[in-house]
Amino acid sequence: MTDTLTKPKPVAKDEGFQKVAKPNPKLDQSDYTKSVTSKYPIDDLEVGQGLYIPVEQNSTTEKLMEKVYKDVANARLAFAEVERDENGDEIWDVVIVKTRLRNADGTFQMGAYGKPLESASQTSKPRLVYARHYAVKAVLKDDDVGEGTKVPADGALVVRQV
Repeated sequence: MTDTLTKPKPVAKDEGFQKVAKPNPKLDQSDYTKSVTSKYPIDDLEVGQGLYIPVEQNSTTEKLMEKVYKDVANARLAFAEVERDENGDEIWDVVIVKTRLRNADGTFQMGAYGKPLESASQTSKPRLVYARHYAVKAVLKDDDVGEGTKVPADGALVVRQV
């Protein structure tokens, strides 16, 4: 029985290749920078642009800010890349996470001298390079958010800085 090996066909110069003027930065994302869909169009902001998000009915500014911070973190992560060394290998960091031990009711377990009991765990994570940075601010009704634009209700302002 003989194995037949096939040589790969050489790639011709005119095999449909083309240059892309504005490539999609979200292509070929690793598990660490997967895009998560956002309720707000934060990904679409250009540098220096802002997005006003009003507080939803029967909600609070604090709840809105929590949602917006999560969406901004996801937007930053969607455009982040794992840092690589000169050989193209990923750079990872060792991280120690300190946590306070909690009782069943959520209160902290106390040790000697009334200090909370702590534990630590070690993990590794990739070092990320973030291509986008945002500022998030709470705004009140009639705040001037730029160029004389006043907001009609309480909410959040997201500004893309880089």
